[in-house]
Amino acid sequence: MKLPRYLQLALGVTGALVLWSQFSEPYETPVQQDLLPQQQPAASITSHNTDSLVTAAFGHSESNLFPFQGPQVAPSPPPPPPKPAAAPKAPSLPFKLVGAWWNHNQRYLVLSDGKQSWIVCNQCRIADSIRSGEKLNENWQLKAIEPDHLVFRWLPLENDQRLSLGDMTSKPKF
Repeated sequence: MKLPRYLQLALGVTGALVLWSQFSEPYETPVQQDLLPQQQPAASITSHNTDSLVTAAFGHSESNLFPFQGPQVAPSPPPPPPKPAAAPKAPSLPFKLVGAWWNHNQRYLVLSDGKQSWIVCNQCRIADSIRSGEKLNENWQLKAIEPDHLVFRWLPLENDQRLSLGDMTSKPKF
């Protein structure tokens, strides 16, 4: 492999400087100064004079070079004990009364949860209608049909909730 001209020149100059440094007059070696104090026997060193030895050897003591300058903060008080968990409650009633009609002096109510609708009546012969005591889904049961409200039971906790019928309590007059 052929080296470029500038590398050949740099290699020659480096070699010449190495040879010159080897054969030139040697420098006088400087006298080493004793930077550490004379060692004392281990039995005579105590804790109070080790600080003075460190200070003498290194010119400073082992102290915090950057101490905290701000106000001292009092430790925070222990956290308060956790509050007891609230008693579980039934969720809000998911059903709404959508409509009502009367036929042969019998009231029929239409109840919906937004996905499914049911017909609620006391003594009707409509297939798939909901009567008192029947379940609407796995968690809700229609407990009672009253003249002015419906009573639902949240089955996991056995809590009752009321749904007011509002203006659907009586047959409209035209």
